[in-house]
Amino acid sequence: MSLPSPRRIQGPRVVVVGAGIVGLCCALEIARRGGNVVVVDADAAPASLDSPPRAASFAAAGMLGAFSEALHEGPGHHRRLSELCADGLKAWRALAASDPELTELVRFDGALLLAHDEADAARVKRAADRAKRNGARFDLHDGLPSDLDARVYGAKVKLSARIHDEGVAATRPTLARLGEIALSYGASILRGRSVTEVTSSGGKVRGVSFDDGGNLPADVVILATGALASEALQRTAPSLARIAPAKGMIGVAIPPAAFDLAETVRTPRLYFWREEERLLFGATSELGRSDLDPDPDMLAALYLEVRRTLPGARFEGGASVHAVGLRPMSPDGAPIVGFDGPEGCIVAAGHGRNGWLLGPTTGAAIAALARGEAVAPVWRGFGPDRFAS
Repeated sequence: MSLPSPRRIQGPRVVVVGAGIVGLCCALEIARRGGNVVVVDADAAPASLDSPPRAASFAAAGMLGAFSEALHEGPGHHRRLSELCADGLKAWRALAASDPELTELVRFDGALLLAHDEADAARVKRAADRAKRNGARFDLHDGLPSDLDARVYGAKVKLSARIHDEGVAATRPTLARLGEIALSYGASILRGRSVTEVTSSGGKVRGVSFDDGGNLPADVVILATGALASEALQRTAPSLARIAPAKGMIGVAIPPAAFDLAETVRTPRLYFWREEERLLFGATSELGRSDLDPDPDMLAALYLEVRRTLPGARFEGGASVHAVGLRPMSPDGAPIVGFDGPEGCIVAAGHGRNGWLLGPTTGAAIAALARGEAVAPVWRGFGPDRFAS
């Protein structure tokens, strides 16, 4: 397809630190509006290469589960996160529809939620209620839906729900495509450069400095740094210190050839989906761990949960690690988006489990902040100031 012609650059000079899903969506939206934006990322390899980058987005599952995320929420979660997730799904539908290649990479095949006991059933009902409140299509069933084989899923399914409007993105090709679209609008992407400091004077941002001694002038700096912002960046934007890493691992196995699976299957303990001839499943969550080493014991426990959920499926061989990444977790499980530090410094971090889901809507909010415009009301209450006390 032909890409859009670059627009005339205007507005403030913007640097986005981080080329994960959030950083790329921020840059794309700023560039689409004609802004002057440069993305800087420490990883040298673009998303299309096979070498494992450090950004969590490359190791994530690409889940767009706006309503099924209710399965995993508990005490302490931001009370308005569900509204933001619903807005995120709408933003993804609009973004995917805007580009034929993204339409092929981002699927909205729905999700099947399974409950095996009363506690699970309460969470599944909560997810279905959230879908209902937001006008999403869903079906609630006692036991399994009639079109599924009980011999595969087992007889212990107490309640199930199909949420038809949810989706999943193919992570690496989607990231690569978003980068291409941003470049087509006039954005620049610098890879293999590590930002060590946000420079400022007179209380205003002046640019960023690199570990090799270079620098880049800027009027606005967006910190989309993920789970491991440096101490220097935390001093600049103190809310970054509130973000803790949570190690997550995704596994892969070979399902039976006759096992047909179109939708994502979710329980409160795992999710899995089919990608060509493979079954991908995830994910572990170990708060406070920042290593990227595969953990055979955690993989085995997760794979055991897959086989318990599909007791009648006969898998070929064992499981292996597909990806390991670090989720950036804020104290209330919700993103931190807003001004923090010197004038012109904006944080876009702490998205936790929902980085992929909230990427495009975060990009729209950040683009508005960078231009001095009002942010959509759905973002009220997600700023860094909520942790000030």
